[in-house]
Amino acid sequence: MKEQIEMIRTVLDQIDNDPRQSMSFFTGSCYTVSGTRPKANCREILLTEILHKVTHQLYQSDDCQKVDSYMDPVMVKLNDIYQRCQHHCWLSHAHHFHPNFIAYVNCPITCLAEISDYLLKIQKEMYTT
Repeated sequence: MKEQIEMIRTVLDQIDNDPRQSMSFFTGSCYTVSGTRPKANCREILLTEILHKVTHQLYQSDDCQKVDSYMDPVMVKLNDIYQRCQHHCWLSHAHHFHPNFIAYVNCPITCLAEISDYLLKIQKEMYTT
């Protein structure tokens, strides 16, 4: 899981460092450069796609069901960690509640940099002795 989190963070940081790409995942009240508004769950879709590609790369499997079976425990673990580590979220979330990790990811005020920062914090907590 450590490698998967690190690879997810790398991709999120790359996207966030490109203003045009980053704005494609901002679901606030503004519109993207193309004039369209991103889907409310676009960050969830992005996270799932990244995890799928990362898992495929790590396990070298072309079987989508097998890749999904490797992904599912990671998503469950991220949700379990989120339940215990909501204090790692940015203060902009202090005034409202998210019942799970995906709700946090889909929150309109959550940005890609925040998701990456959150993953870094839980990664340090989990793998630093």
